[in-house]
Amino acid sequence: MTNINPMNAVAMAFLVGRIRPRAFWLLLGWTAVWMTGGVTLQLWMQPTPPMGNGASEGATLGYMIQSFAVLPLAFLFWIIPFVAWMRLLTTGQDVGWLPVRFGAEELWALLVALALTLTVLLVPGVLVAVILSLSAIHQGFLILNLLFLPLGIGLLYALVRLTPAVALSAMTRQFAVQRAWDGMKGHVGQAFLSGLVIVVASFVANLVIMAVGLLVPALSLQQDMMQAMLTGDRLGLDQIFPYAAVSALMNLPIALLGYGMSAYFALAISGRDDDWTRAIASEEARIEAED
Repeated sequence: MTNINPMNAVAMAFLVGRIRPRAFWLLLGWTAVWMTGGVTLQLWMQPTPPMGNGASEGATLGYMIQSFAVLPLAFLFWIIPFVAWMRLLTTGQDVGWLPVRFGAEELWALLVALALTLTVLLVPGVLVAVILSLSAIHQGFLILNLLFLPLGIGLLYALVRLTPAVALSAMTRQFAVQRAWDGMKGHVGQAFLSGLVIVVASFVANLVIMAVGLLVPALSLQQDMMQAMLTGDRLGLDQIFPYAAVSALMNLPIALLGYGMSAYFALAISGRDDDWTRAIASEEARIEAED
């Protein structure tokens, strides 16, 4: 995979579906069930933000702590299907009727994803807090607000350049962040374009979800969420599940685009030249010939 194509990156999962159709559709079905269950459980466990008379400092702090505590569960529900797709997309491995599991690859991917997320949240957060604090102390420090733009650009650059970090860590069972950073040198533009395609597709999917919620209020959580925020009650599973099912169905193609992008760049910078990478290259050439 020497010629990196941004569109081939986001379409890689569908390309592999042509090579390994049985494994693709089986894993797709498991992912749909997994995503629906994950969204349902996460929303059920997620506390409602306090409003009105219940919005005391203690209640707000408790909400923040509980929200943070739910994050590991969200990561776990994201990592397991992610690594299952990386296993299929980067090796072509058909693991049978139960493609989802939790092993060494999932553990490495989880650790790297958590480390990168905490770094992305902590470093910019500290810098923003310092800038805002200095600006509040003296007006002369207001000029530091100009740093927000380069800070945002730098953060975006780092995120794009680390696109294959989690996938590589799962593939190699080691902390492959530095390898991903070094390997993506010269490929940031292609990865950015691939990510832009996913952002646009995600925006369209969210518009569809909003339209469905307006047309069928039973599939929207907006009114139920507002009521829960006012009363402090937890949402019921009967309220959450219809929304979770529709959300999973609409976001499943977006997830496949993201899986494909991660696997594509992980393979591209891995330097592998084996039967599987040649099969992918052959299928890409066949599709281009058909077009």
